[in-house]
Amino acid sequence: MTEIIEQPGSDYLIVKFPKSILPEQYLPACHVRIGLNKWSPIFLFTPSHPYTVSTTYEDRNLLSSLIIKKTRFQLEPFETYSIQPNFKSSLDLNFFKTAENACIVCGGAGISLGLGLFEYFKRCIVVDSRDIKLRLIWITRNEEDLYILKELNVTGVEVFITSGTASEDYAIEVAPDDVESGIPLTELENDLESINTYEQKFENVAVVGKRPKLDIMLEKTLSKTFDYANKWIVACGPSSLIADCKEISEEKNCQFFSEEYSF
Repeated sequence: MTEIIEQPGSDYLIVKFPKSILPEQYLPACHVRIGLNKWSPIFLFTPSHPYTVSTTYEDRNLLSSLIIKKTRFQLEPFETYSIQPNFKSSLDLNFFKTAENACIVCGGAGISLGLGLFEYFKRCIVVDSRDIKLRLIWITRNEEDLYILKELNVTGVEVFITSGTASEDYAIEVAPDDVESGIPLTELENDLESINTYEQKFENVAVVGKRPKLDIMLEKTLSKTFDYANKWIVACGPSSLIADCKEISEEKNCQFFSEEYSF
């Protein structure tokens, strides 16, 4: 591992390794398996662990990034590990070529899958001028988790931080500016049709102590596309979040994909 970044108070690490390990081109939502060095005396007796690559191959950085929840399997910087050949993307090529509407909902560590998809489609909008309705909602436990967005230079995410959450659900409510995290908190909603500049289209929104009313938020984006075959809800997080998103996809008559991650 080339670099490991962590933030006190966050349950997640950013682990960076040379991009050269991966193929020259790969689709978002691909995975790698990391295990102990094959020369370790206990290599054969310890399992490898699957992780999602959170950055895209278009990223100019020479390092690829993983977002990993802290577990008993401890990764150390500059130690040698075995990295098994990457698994193909969980989503097929047709999804990336034809999606016109993508609502990505992440819970906890599921942001590792969501960020790669989000950055891919942002590039399609800005560089390739594709007309894609795009939204990324991340529900996470701790305010300190916001450091991930800052470290990976990701913008355009709507974050809901559940620490101290009240019992009610909220469609969106904006907290005061969070100076410490470096994430500007704003009342701007990511309505890409009504905003012109790149910076405005992809500005972060963070909400502290509230849970999103997903059906209301997703309806606003999904309703902009009529062809059900090309509008998607992608849910990556705990089983309860996946179940909620699947129910919404059935109500809104759209495609659905999910992958389970711990919160």
